[in-house]
Parts: sequence; C-alpha cells; structure tokens
Amino acid sequence: MLARCYSAAVKKRILTVLFPVVAASLCACSSEPAAGDQPAEAGVPPAASTAGATSGMAYPDLYRDMDLPELPGGNLTSTGRQTSSLSDGLALRVETAMPVAEVRDYYSTALGELGWEESPTRGVPGAPMAGLHATKDGVTYMATITRIGDATQVAITLHD
Repeated sequence: MLARCYSAAVKKRILTVLFPVVAASLCACSSEPAAGDQPAEAGVPPAASTAGATSGMAYPDLYRDMDLPELPGGNLTSTGRQTSSLSDGLALRVETAMPVAEVRDYYSTALGELGWEESPTRGVPGAPMAGLHATKDGVTYMATITRIGDATQVAITLHD
C-alpha cells in the first residue's frame, strides 16, 4: 500500500513539473509569428522575375539576399516563425510535382555552382526520401526531400 501511494505521489510530482515544460515547448513550436516578427509574405511581392520563379508565397528576403536556389516550378508553402536572421535559423517548405531524385539533383547542382560544399550522403535509388547537407562561410543548408502522395515536399533549414 505504501509503495502504491508513493508511486502515485511521484507520478503526480513528475506531471506537475513536466507539464509546464511540455506546454511551453508546444507553444514555442506554434505556427503563429512571434511578437515583433513579420509574416514572411508581409510586404514582399510574389516572385516574378527571378530565375526560379514560383507560385504561392514569396521567398523571404533573407533567402534571396543570400542568392540561394529557388526550385523551378516549386511552390513555397510555408516559412518558419521568423525570416529576418539566421541566428534562430530559417525554415522553408516547398512543394513540387518533381520526383525526389530530380529535386535533390537540382539543389545539389545549384548549391555547388554557388560555392557550397556538400557533405557526402548515401542515396537509395528510387527511395521516397533524400537529404542534402551543405555548408558555406559557416552557414549550414539542409534539405529533406520526401515524396508524399502525388507531391514532393522539401523542408529546407538554414542556420549559422
């Protein structure tokens, strides 16, 4: 009986301590902009004359200022909570009908031409997922490319 009461008390204590931490973490991962952050599309005209012009949202100024590749025919579907600095990282999601291998080859070639050094990865031909990791001047560019149904999703993160 004492063990059962002790166990319940410990569980209650753990939940009391962990619940606020988990709740704060979930709030921090919200898709709502943080106070003072502008939504990525605010005040930014849609991509029109860039080489990799896309439909949907416009790429953030920070991404464009770094002259990073924009997937031709891709549709930028979301950005992270902030888009003005790399200190907290920059996150983008792009959707396309292109196969995973073609998307990976595009980013690999485009980043290589811009002087990014790609880390070796082992790909599996025909796999529904691929990754890419490249660095330049202390900045890391990571892309996770996943086929989901009829679309290929590209999750891009940049950080210094």
